[in-house]
Amino acid sequence: MRSRIYEIADNDPYLQSSTDPSLDKRGDVLELYEYLSKEGQKKAKEVFRDIEEKSLKDMKLMEGLGKLCEFLDSNGIKRAVLTRNVGRSVDVMHDKLWNEHSVRDFYPAVNRETIDHYLLSSGEEEMKENSTPIPMKPAPDGILYICKVWGCSPQDVVMVGDCSVDDIVCACRAKCGASILLKYKGKEYDNDSGGGDTTTEKEERKPTITVSRLEELLNILESNNEES
Repeated sequence: MRSRIYEIADNDPYLQSSTDPSLDKRGDVLELYEYLSKEGQKKAKEVFRDIEEKSLKDMKLMEGLGKLCEFLDSNGIKRAVLTRNVGRSVDVMHDKLWNEHSVRDFYPAVNRETIDHYLLSSGEEEMKENSTPIPMKPAPDGILYICKVWGCSPQDVVMVGDCSVDDIVCACRAKCGASILLKYKGKEYDNDSGGGDTTTEKEERKPTITVSRLEELLNILESNNEES
């Protein structure tokens, strides 16, 4: 995806003429999208749609997810989803989770189309003016929104993700109690969010622990639960 969006950006006169010092022309594709011309955004949306449709068709639940959810539910531990994908991808995942494991939905399920309803007033016009989607990872806003829904502090939250550049950085910026990097089969997922090389950014990408399988995470949780 990243190469295709970068190609659109390289040929977009509106973006190329931008003097915004915060613009990284080889950074997060979702942030880059905001700087594109209307025509450029239209082309980028086609790329997003093409790749996301293919992902939906090929979607498979990660091994061990059903058992992990069952453990969390049986112990009264809340679970949410925070994804840079669109809402439809969450719907497909929820359907698979129920059909394959009879497990209920994650709540809340925050995607890049989710509106922070806490910022909306009861007035219809004001709602329209404030209906901007929640900023996506690596911004901390998604986690902070989940905390508002749950009525808890970020210190009470453990973030589990497969990409250090956005999942772990997001957890660090939200000041979560812990962050867990899932390197499935020893590989880290690239979600096209870029990532810098400053000392601060490298520190933000360091998880509390790293696991290679969800079963490994489940074992850790079960051990901690027995000890408590």
